[in-house]
Amino acid sequence: MEKQEFLSKIYFFTNLVSMYLNKKEDPDLVIDDSKFSFLFKLASHHSLNSLLYKVLKDTKVQISEENLKKLEDYYLSNLRKDVLFAKEREALYKFLNDNQIHFLPLKGLVLRDYYPDPYTREYADNDILFGSNDKDIKKFFVERGYKCESFRKGNHDVYVKNPFFNFEMQRELFDEENKRLKNVSYFKKVIEKSPIKNNFEHYITDEDFYIYFTEHSYKHYALSGCGIRTLIDFYLYLKGTKLNDEYID
Repeated sequence: MEKQEFLSKIYFFTNLVSMYLNKKEDPDLVIDDSKFSFLFKLASHHSLNSLLYKVLKDTKVQISEENLKKLEDYYLSNLRKDVLFAKEREALYKFLNDNQIHFLPLKGLVLRDYYPDPYTREYADNDILFGSNDKDIKKFFVERGYKCESFRKGNHDVYVKNPFFNFEMQRELFDEENKRLKNVSYFKKVIEKSPIKNNFEHYITDEDFYIYFTEHSYKHYALSGCGIRTLIDFYLYLKGTKLNDEYID
């Protein structure tokens, strides 16, 4: 595929997404099998199949029922995954609150609420910053059948369980040895200066979350690149918040 043709198809995809995010419709637009094949492949690569389902459904474009059903299956699968993850988080949050362990949900757990439909924001894991008692947290996960894949290595511990559960319990937001990042010291012990949401659950201010997510995204970009989903995250977050630009500067 020629570069210009490829870019043209990318722009077509992003314009469709923009239509959906801004509640626009185009019932005259036809998505034939060839266009759908490219959209599906691109969405799969960027973990956007659930979003693409809502994009094509809600913009009222012309598409075969077979192709739309293929995407609907992804959407329903992600919805089921999200509901099951929520039950695991509920148990984890109860444990953390009962044991007076301060914690702060991060990344996708925050960003999903800015999407028109939170079930369209796919994620591979749940990232949660915690304040102390890593041995107790490890015991909690192991007793629930999780495998500890990493413990006290770097800035987070990793717990996984079939069929898809993956929790990254963050000790700090960033690894201090990452020389690419400029604001590591600013986020040192951030949980101690973040306001309380409920019991021992904290939340990060809109401005600090923006700075943190920008830093986090840059880390991914510098190491291996970032995808369309990251741009959608930024777009919806900036659209859904009113930030203090002076503070951020």
